[in-house]
Amino acid sequence: MAGLSVGLIALPLALALGIASIPAGLATPIAAPALGVVTAVVAGILISLLGGSRVQIGGPTAAFIPIILLIASTHGYGGLVIATMMAGVILILMGLTRMGTLIKFIPWPVTSGFTTGIAVAIMLTQLPDFCGLSVKEPVPREFFERIPWLVNHLGDIDAGTTLLSIGCLAFILLWPRLGLKHLPGSVATMLGATLLVAAAGWLGGGSFATIGTKFGPGAIPAGLPAPAFPDFDWTTLRDLIGPATA
Repeated sequence: MAGLSVGLIALPLALALGIASIPAGLATPIAAPALGVVTAVVAGILISLLGGSRVQIGGPTAAFIPIILLIASTHGYGGLVIATMMAGVILILMGLTRMGTLIKFIPWPVTSGFTTGIAVAIMLTQLPDFCGLSVKEPVPREFFERIPWLVNHLGDIDAGTTLLSIGCLAFILLWPRLGLKHLPGSVATMLGATLLVAAAGWLGGGSFATIGTKFGPGAIPAGLPAPAFPDFDWTTLRDLIGPATA
């Protein structure tokens, strides 16, 4: 049941993080949603095989969205892959030198403020999809540029998408009061909203965008893509030391 619950949550989460982490128009081997799913599948298998605990669950995390988005915007998809591999080497070195113990010297307000700031930034990046904005121009990347941009496009909000989004959010917040602890509220909301939209005939050409309508029918491949090593040079490695450390 735990695996099923995590899987139901991780699938839409992986799709969403793939979309949110890749800048619009960036050249990638596969579509952004598929990148999120493939990453979750491959990383999940590796964590299960190499992890130190039999009850450990590995899954995608939203905290890396701003970092990945910035690296991909600046250095492209190849730079993002190289930075990820460099970060893996850094993690191994930190584990061998026991540097994880240094976390106890980090003040709690720093950690709390960091995660809260990331949460606010992520929520702001998701507002266009939350409100169903279908604007052709690219959304500004900087936080303080995005706020006036959203205000200027209030007239482009899709009422149906916004109402569905608000309903889902309210349902998730109210679910714990029902006392149904064996089924997470996010899973119930995802399944219920999907069935509602499908039953009402709102999918595809209707008011609500889907992965297929937004990224094409081949957005999710039938299998894992063949691995390929990205091109790089020593200048790229030098420029990626800071991003990989982040």
